[in-house]
Amino acid sequence: ALAIILMVIVGFPFSAITIGVTTLMQSAVPDAFRGRLLGTLDTTFALGGLVGTVFAGFLGDRVGIVPMLTVDCAMYIIGGGLVIAFLWRIAPIHGKKVGGETIQVS
Repeated sequence: ALAIILMVIVGFPFSAITIGVTTLMQSAVPDAFRGRLLGTLDTTFALGGLVGTVFAGFLGDRVGIVPMLTVDCAMYIIGGGLVIAFLWRIAPIHGKKVGGETIQVS
């Protein structure tokens, strides 16, 4: 029961990542290439899911499901931290005007 609850919790960040990546890619690519992009993106996600499932199944039998989910969680936290740090450096918004209003970041 604990494994099922943890898998549901782990699924929420993945959904957010998928939505964010798809939105970003669709808005960054010209209309003429959108079909190719989505085909490649969906194939990549499917292959990543397949490789991740095989890898998790292989290691899950050896170390257990809870340690595997702990590693998964740690990778989400590290990846999220890297994205935030990267975006903070390339897109600082403090003091910028957006829609006529100045953004203040504390």
